[in-house]
Amino acid sequence: MESVAWISETRGLLSHCFSIAAIYYSLKFISQNMTVVQSATSLESKSGTASRGPLILASICFLLSLLAKPSSVTTPLIIGILVIGFFPAQFKSLLIWIAGWLVLAVAFIMLNRGEQSELLFESPLWARPLIAGDSLTFYLWKLVIPYPLAMQYDKSIRLVLETETIYWFWIIPCLLLLAACFSRQQRIWLTIAGIFIAGLLPVLGLIP
Repeated sequence: MESVAWISETRGLLSHCFSIAAIYYSLKFISQNMTVVQSATSLESKSGTASRGPLILASICFLLSLLAKPSSVTTPLIIGILVIGFFPAQFKSLLIWIAGWLVLAVAFIMLNRGEQSELLFESPLWARPLIAGDSLTFYLWKLVIPYPLAMQYDKSIRLVLETETIYWFWIIPCLLLLAACFSRQQRIWLTIAGIFIAGLLPVLGLIP
């Protein structure tokens, strides 16, 4: 809602656009690599790798997404979760690239923390998992029933710590994750859960 309600939040839309492009080019490399490997296997040849062009484009798109809005730092995690969930045999071919993207993401995190250090509220360590659980429940609720809609929700960490719901809201995402672990389509649901959590990491309050 925020990204489409505030004209100044076009940076968020731009960042998401480049993040999706980075994911697309990463999966495109996976698709090409699978084709090359299958062709090499059918020809009884051990050589053959896909072009690194899509990964170079993915790296450029990821960098542009970070420059637009640093909250896209979780894009490499989302790519890794997608590959592990649906193309586990191809994860090794992307490991070095994902590691490089994560290093770049950490650099942007440290730079951003330096710029906003005076504005940060240091929540106690014991409360951070509870804050994360409360945040996950909030976003799950908005995903299912997006009402009421607002440009900005007053859910600061200070206010959350003053509520009693923080001590039991964390149970809801834990139960859903447990249900995903025992579902028949375990891989699909765990991949979806991983992407959902990874995308929200910057706003879960685990890292102040």
